[in-house]
Amino acid sequence: MRDNTGDSGNFLVELRGLSYTYPGSAEPALREVSLSLRRGDYLALCGANGSGKTTIGRCVIGLCKPEPGSIVVDGNLDPADPSSLFAIRQKIGMVFQSPQDQLVASIVEEEVAFGLENLGLPSAEMEARITEVLGQLGLSALRTRPCRFLSAGQQQRLAIASVLAMRPECIIFDEATAMIDPAGRASILDIMDSLNASGIAIIHITHNMDEAARARRVAVMSGGRLVFEGGSRELFALPNLAAWRLCPELVPVSDPAAKAKANAPIREAANEMAFEYRNAGFSYLRHTMFETVGVRGLSLKIPGGTLAAFIGETGSGKSTALQLANLVLFPEEGEVLAFGESSMDKKLNLRKRRMNAPLSVQMPERALFESFAGDEVAYGPRMQGYKGKELVARVRKAMDLVGLPYELYRDRNPRTLSGGQKRKLALASILAMDADSYLFDEPTASLDPCSAREVMDIILSLRKAGKTVVIATHDMRNARLADTVAVFRKGELAFAGKAEEACSDELLYAEPALECGS
Repeated sequence: MRDNTGDSGNFLVELRGLSYTYPGSAEPALREVSLSLRRGDYLALCGANGSGKTTIGRCVIGLCKPEPGSIVVDGNLDPADPSSLFAIRQKIGMVFQSPQDQLVASIVEEEVAFGLENLGLPSAEMEARITEVLGQLGLSALRTRPCRFLSAGQQQRLAIASVLAMRPECIIFDEATAMIDPAGRASILDIMDSLNASGIAIIHITHNMDEAARARRVAVMSGGRLVFEGGSRELFALPNLAAWRLCPELVPVSDPAAKAKANAPIREAANEMAFEYRNAGFSYLRHTMFETVGVRGLSLKIPGGTLAAFIGETGSGKSTALQLANLVLFPEEGEVLAFGESSMDKKLNLRKRRMNAPLSVQMPERALFESFAGDEVAYGPRMQGYKGKELVARVRKAMDLVGLPYELYRDRNPRTLSGGQKRKLALASILAMDADSYLFDEPTASLDPCSAREVMDIILSLRKAGKTVVIATHDMRNARLADTVAVFRKGELAFAGKAEEACSDELLYAEPALECGS
C-alpha cells in the first residue's frame, strides 16, 4: 500500500509496516500498516471505531511508542527516539478526539500562547498569531474566558486554534468536527481546505463520508489493518463498505411504512408529562465577570413516551437544558418538573430522580471510572439494588445491545477502548438501569456511520417501549426522527414543534447552525 514512486525525501511521514499493541491489551491495535504522506498532501483516514485510526496519529507524534524504524518523519526523524520528539511535534500537530485531553492552560488566550512560548516566539508575533487564530475559529469574544467553562464544541475550536497557531507542516485532525454545530463544522472544513491550499499537509481522521470526499486520498482501516487506499469515488463505488462499517446512510429506518411502525409507542403516555420547564433559567459563573447565560426563560413540555431533540449551535443551551432535566444543575429561576415532581420541592429524592432520568453527558468517555468494562455497566443497576444473576443479565443485555459483546468486553479496561467504544460503554451503563426516561447529549458524535445508525435504532426502540428520550444533537437526520424538536439560540428557546417546521426557510434563515439534510 505504501507509495514507492519518486523520491522518498518528498515524504513527510512514512509508515513502514507499523504494528502496535497497547499495554495490557491482548489484541494489536495496528497490524503491519504501510502508508505514506507527501508534503502538502490531504489524506482522509476512515474506519470503524477501534479500527486503529487514532492510534496511527498517536504513534506518528510519539504519544504511543512504535517499534524503531516503523515510522519515519521528514526523512530521518523517528518517534521511537525520544530525542526526535520535539522536532517531530514542531512539524506535526494533532487535534485530539477529546479536546479536554490537550488543553493545559486556564484561560483561552493562555492556551493558544502555551505552544508559542515553547517555540520562543517574540511577544509581538505571539500576540498577532493569537488574535488571528481566535478570529478564524470564532473565539475572539471568549479570549479571556476560563477554558473549563467553555462548551465541548468551544473547547474543540480552542484545541484547533492552539495547533493552528504553531503553523506546523502537517496537522492531524482526529474527529475535530464531531462536537461542533453544522455551521461551525463547515467553517472548520473550509479552514482545512485553506490550510492545505497554503501547503500544509492534512490528515483528517473522520467517520463522515462527506468530509472524507474532500480529501485527495482516502485510507480505510479495519481491524488494525489498512484495507483501502485511493480516491473517494473509487471507495464509494465498492460494494463492501458496510463490511468496514462505513454505511453511507445514517437514518435508522428508510422505508416510510417501516419507520412509522418502528416509531409507534407500545403504550399511550400522552396524558403523562415527562418533563416540563417553567420559565427556567441558569447562568454559569453567576455574579462574576465571566457570567454566561446557560438558558433563560425556558418554558417547554415533553410528553411521556416521546422522543424530543434539542438542536442549535454550539453553546446555545442544549446541554444546560438536559442537565436541568435530571437536576445535575438546579434552575436559578423558575422550575423544572420530571414526572410531576418539581425541582423546588425540598423533599425531592434527588437520587431517585437522577436514576429515573440518567444522563449520558457530551463526552461520556470522561465519566468512566471502573477498572473493567462489565463493572462500569453494572454500577448503575447495582446502586438500584440489583445483584447476582439479575445484575449480570442486565449488564449482558446492555453491552450486547450497543455492540460490545459481554463475553468479549466485560474484562477489558475501559481506558484501552477506542473513543467510540468508550461512548458505547457509557451508553450501555445507563441502558442497564432500565429507567423511565433517558437523556443523551450528542449520542452519535464520534461514532462510525453504522454505529451511529445502531445507536439511533436503540433510541427508537426505547421510545417504542414507552420510554421518554431527550437528545441534544447537531445532526438533523437524528432530529427528524423526534416527535418534538426544540431549537435553542443564545440560551433561549427559539422554536418548539415538529421537525418539518424546524427546517422551515424562515427558521433556517435565522438559525444557520441547522443542517436539514435528509
